[in-house]
Amino acid sequence: MALGQSVLGYCIRAWGGAASTTLISLERAQRAVLKVALRKPIRYSTVALYRDAEVLSVRRLFYLRVAVSMHKSVLNSDCYGELLEKRVFRVPCPAVKTSFARRFGNFLFPHIYNKLVRLCDYKYCTVRH
Repeated sequence: MALGQSVLGYCIRAWGGAASTTLISLERAQRAVLKVALRKPIRYSTVALYRDAEVLSVRRLFYLRVAVSMHKSVLNSDCYGELLEKRVFRVPCPAVKTSFARRFGNFLFPHIYNKLVRLCDYKYCTVRH
C-alpha cells in the first residue's frame, strides 16, 4: 500500500491537473492494485474499496497535496495578516484566458485552495495564530 501511494504521490502536483480522461486510467490501475492487495472481487464497490484500504484516490490525493502546499505558502507569505482581516478569505488567482491555462499550477492551485477554504474554514489552522 505504501509503495503504491508513494508512486502515485510522486510529482502529483505536476500532473494532477491533467484532464479527467487522463487521470481515469491511473485511478483504474490504482483500484486494480487495491483489489488484488486486499483480495477483493473484481466487482467490489469503489467507495468501499477506498474505505477498506484507507487510501485516497488519485484526485483526492492531488487535492490534499495542493491544499497542504498552498496553505504552507499562504502562511509563510507577507500578506497572510491582510487575508485574515478581510471578510472573505481568498487567495488571489491570476487571470487566464484559455481553458488550457487553467490546468497549470499558477491558476489551479489558488483556485482549488479557495474552494476548499469555502467548504471547510481552515484559515486559522496554523501554529502562527
